[in-house]
Amino acid sequence: MSSPRATPTPARSWLKPDTWHLRTRLILLAMALLVAICGAVGLFSYTSMDNFLTGQLDEQLSQAAKLSNGPGRPGLGGFNGRTDPLDARGQSVGTLNARILDGQIPSGGFLNSDTARLALDPEDKQTLLALTRTGFPVDRSLSNGDYRSVAVDTGYGDILVTGLPLAAKESTLTSLVWTFVFVSLG
Repeated sequence: MSSPRATPTPARSWLKPDTWHLRTRLILLAMALLVAICGAVGLFSYTSMDNFLTGQLDEQLSQAAKLSNGPGRPGLGGFNGRTDPLDARGQSVGTLNARILDGQIPSGGFLNSDTARLALDPEDKQTLLALTRTGFPVDRSLSNGDYRSVAVDTGYGDILVTGLPLAAKESTLTSLVWTFVFVSLG
């Protein structure tokens, strides 16, 4: 009589999923599903927050453009009989204003934290001169950071460019990404 031989069990290898225990496969599948769900929720949240913050910034930009085109404080020597857009009341720190006339920027700059003016660099002027007068906000990189800007005709023969910094929006979105990363890892 011959003795029954035991069938050799195949060696388990992490490189061959078909040799894994069922429990290992189920755990890895659940983890992959959890990562996919967290990624989808994160992507949806990021997109929603980006759209919301962009809409909020566009509303603030619209208000800033109206303020800078308003009467403001009386200008000293004014521009074309009008006030300098940087002299407009109610402008927030970091606001960009520039007045364009005949392809030149005779007046413009950024409002610093102490409400002092920061002059536009020559590259900034070229970037602002290239803006189209559609009235729709666009993102542009300037020497003072990234800005959401809009160029509009004033009705006086000049063009007014107003911009607000994107730093707060970008900071909020970065914070959101890190929150999702830490929650997903935890």
